[in-house]
Amino acid sequence: KARNSKDRPFVLSRSFFAGSHRYGAIWTGDNDGTWPHLKSTIPMLLSLQISGMIFSGADVGGFFGNPQHSGSLLARWYQAGAFQP
Repeated sequence: KARNSKDRPFVLSRSFFAGSHRYGAIWTGDNDGTWPHLKSTIPMLLSLQISGMIFSGADVGGFFGNPQHSGSLLARWYQAGAFQP
């Protein structure tokens, strides 16, 4: 491809630096499928977004743990995930 192409790769990272918002998305890392981790996800994402990292998100349902044992927990994860890019 030509060097002046406007196509850019999709970059997903857990670490970032000043100006990273121009190049990719931020993922909050592996979280647990529990109520405390769901509760901490919301202020974490809002803090990232207010600092300019607007394309950020978390693992919906958690990466560790199994929220299937609690249907209401998994439903809340999906509800919160609907507002994450």
